[in-house]
Amino acid sequence: MATNVPMVATVSPNAGGKAGLLEFEAIVRKLSNAGLSLSVTPEVDAALNAYDEISVSLRLPGQSRLYTLACLVRHRSPLDDMVIYGCEYDWTATMDPLGVVEDLLEYVLDEPRG
Repeated sequence: MATNVPMVATVSPNAGGKAGLLEFEAIVRKLSNAGLSLSVTPEVDAALNAYDEISVSLRLPGQSRLYTLACLVRHRSPLDDMVIYGCEYDWTATMDPLGVVEDLLEYVLDEPRG
């Protein structure tokens, strides 16, 4: 089940070299056990548009741990003055995937529905 959460994330290309050092701010629009939706500015989209694999770092509300998730960008859609990214988690490229998925699933299942 997806949740609506006002959460800020840091996004970077999941790539080697200088590209992997780039970091951009994004807003988490929706979060689920399978993927997430991000809102980025057109400038961020221009920088990330060449990358279908990204890393998303975020803190779940009420948690102190920083989670870094490898994601596959499945679609990019303009909406008003932003660009919406639909991303699927890439568990094979995520560090400590079992710990992340356990905490993420607990958060998604416990999040109140509006």
